[in-house]
Amino acid sequence: MRVGFRAIGSAVAQIYGHVAASLAGNIIAFVLCVPLLVLIGAAAHGLRSFSLIPLSVTLLIGVLPNPCTGGIHLVCNEIIHGDIIEPRDQWSGLKTYGRMTIVPWLLSVLVSAGILANMAFYARTFGSHGSRIQGIALPLFGFWLVLLLLWISIHLYVFPLFLEQEVKKATLVYRNAFLMVVGRPRTTVTVVPIWLFLLLICSATGLATVVGLALSAAIQHNVTSRLLPTFRSEAAR
Repeated sequence: MRVGFRAIGSAVAQIYGHVAASLAGNIIAFVLCVPLLVLIGAAAHGLRSFSLIPLSVTLLIGVLPNPCTGGIHLVCNEIIHGDIIEPRDQWSGLKTYGRMTIVPWLLSVLVSAGILANMAFYARTFGSHGSRIQGIALPLFGFWLVLLLLWISIHLYVFPLFLEQEVKKATLVYRNAFLMVVGRPRTTVTVVPIWLFLLLICSATGLATVVGLALSAAIQHNVTSRLLPTFRSEAAR
């Protein structure tokens, strides 16, 4: 648990100590996401559910490996490793990791939609009297909820691993992210709720436009950088 809290503290200090780079990367990422934000707004308006906006921003831009955030993720990674940050790093990150994460992001959106659709179906079924599967609807809803939490937790490590791994194959990244979740459950359980809470607050208040995405990426890279050496030392034994 201490590792998780230290990682979050380091992320906040990182944003404070590199305000210009963090703000620039955050704003660039958010501007590039404008078409997606328009679609989210249209869907929220059509469904008359404006709470959908912060929830969608949190999931589609903050949690999943959105290619538009490639620049800020590269900057966060460089800060952690003590590298010199240059203005062109934002565009370099977008070019390299934006391309790399387009397909994983699209597939992760589909998987997320499938999980949420199943949760909605079984929630409605549980409340529908006379349904033949009402008796098992609640356990099945619980199963999909646990799967959603695991799916979100995996993404705490996904984008940082795209930068850290030598072999940047998406299936290998997701495999290793899953192993980090099950291998360090206490750290994951400590960080994920705070990570999601900060993303939701920033998305709901508009802070995501200036600092929320940078803070999210900083948390991801700080916790990943602290955990990776522990796995490497175990593998070396």
